[in-house]
Amino acid sequence: MFRHPKKPKSSRLPAGRARRAAAALAGLALLLGACGLDGADTTTYRDGQQRSLFELPDDWNLYGAEEVSRLEEVPLIPDMGGYQPISYVAFDGAAGRNLDNLTLEINESPFPVGAQIIRQISPADKDLLSRQLLTLSAFDLSKPGLGVQAIQSEDFSFGRDFDGVRRLLGITDGEGQLQGAIYILAVTNPDATHLYSMSAGCSLTCFQERQTEISRAVDSWIVNTRQ
Repeated sequence: MFRHPKKPKSSRLPAGRARRAAAALAGLALLLGACGLDGADTTTYRDGQQRSLFELPDDWNLYGAEEVSRLEEVPLIPDMGGYQPISYVAFDGAAGRNLDNLTLEINESPFPVGAQIIRQISPADKDLLSRQLLTLSAFDLSKPGLGVQAIQSEDFSFGRDFDGVRRLLGITDGEGQLQGAIYILAVTNPDATHLYSMSAGCSLTCFQERQTEISRAVDSWIVNTRQ
């Protein structure tokens, strides 16, 4: 059965850090908790394992795992070593469908790009599942020349012990200038055998213009808690 998320428990940033983040992202207020793209023309997609579903605007493009696997590197499907994907799809909000759209770095993309991933993990790793590791399942935080600033970070649950994090990250260049943003949801199942993630983002200008589409697409994501 697919279940909508419970209200997240907030984990606020320290006051000074929050003020700096707010100043850096003036005018970039993420619309969290917008369940689905109400009032918009959307298409509902399910991953190949039938473990999750989400909605994208009709004019966005979806790429299946068979297509995405042709690319050497996809920034939003990072290599996590032993945490291998068992199912994934990628998508973008570009005007034309082009697989190479998925190879753009988030801070350079003029349109939204994103991915939904399910990874196999070991129950023995349950104690290692920190916010950082959950985030890494959707975005490589160690990219050379890029910095990451946590703008908003909350505990998140789909219920039935499918728990994780909801994060808005600002992406900066080597000088600390904000270049882009990415919105991430990531959870594990009760037995910590699978790690689920959904993310989307783009350059700062793009995110400012299309944040409603991005946040609603990510927030439309639902996992199958009966599996």
